[in-house]
Amino acid sequence: MIAPQGRDTHHYYARPDASGLGWDNWYRQFNPGGDVTTDERVYPENVDVAAIDHFIAEQVATGKVDRERIYLIGWSNGEAMAYLYGLNRSSIAAAAIYSAPDPYELALDLCPQSPVTHPPVNAKEIQITNAHLPTYQVHNNCDIAGICSNITFFVEQLHGLGLEAMNTIIDRAQNQVARCDEKCGTDKDGDLLNLSAASQGTLNHLRWPDKWTAKMFDFLRDHPLKKTP
Repeated sequence: MIAPQGRDTHHYYARPDASGLGWDNWYRQFNPGGDVTTDERVYPENVDVAAIDHFIAEQVATGKVDRERIYLIGWSNGEAMAYLYGLNRSSIAAAAIYSAPDPYELALDLCPQSPVTHPPVNAKEIQITNAHLPTYQVHNNCDIAGICSNITFFVEQLHGLGLEAMNTIIDRAQNQVARCDEKCGTDKDGDLLNLSAASQGTLNHLRWPDKWTAKMFDFLRDHPLKKTP
């Protein structure tokens, strides 16, 4: 198992998460080949994605890694990056996600985008290159910054693209529920001013869903990159 850490940098999140350790899911140049040139301007690869590429490659080079079972798992902003990374790396078999915001659109994001599988027609779209990534997400019905409705909208986008994207919503006691708690926000872009999301939602966000860990690992185990006899 490798556990890469994010950098101390600026984020387009509300305070106190506007800076500190974390992942950059706003600069979205994920080309594994490195630089991309557009209109004579060079855009290097996202530094965090390049770092994850490097660490995974180091482990694969040892010869001890089952290449059919390279998985991603994480929490919050780390899982926003896991979504971005997995959706753009064909070597990733599956991802299990807890309490992630929409990696392409949340509140203060200056360039919200919709994932598509075709070349984008404008800056409001962004192409994903691993459209076969299975994901299993667990998140709270009342969560920080109103991200329950935010990430539910994103999962619906993935469904629209034909991806297997399981979505389990849990309450404070970690029991599965049918929908988000409307008292904690209903806006698909999140709700930075919602008091319930800022109080109970934050408490929910900061605890790991231990009752669901086994199901998350089961999902990964059941989704190798390529089915074997």
